[in-house]
Amino acid sequence: MPNAQERGILGPTTRKVLEVTVRFWAEHGYSPSLRDIGGEVNIVPSLVAYHLAHLRTGGWIAYDDGVARSIRVIRKEAQDVR
Repeated sequence: MPNAQERGILGPTTRKVLEVTVRFWAEHGYSPSLRDIGGEVNIVPSLVAYHLAHLRTGGWIAYDDGVARSIRVIRKEAQDVR
């Protein structure tokens, strides 16, 4: 049986990370940094990376490992979290 993450259910902090990412893209036209996201959600960059990895596994976002500001929102439903 799939777990909550595999079913696309997001916890509150992971959802906030996604919301900040979508909003930042809409306002700036480029991807936020881990520090940008962490500053908005009030968590350290390593925890941002943890939540981004969950979003990536769930198919919400994509990014290139080791490339700054490469987060792309790929799941249509994510646009509605703003």
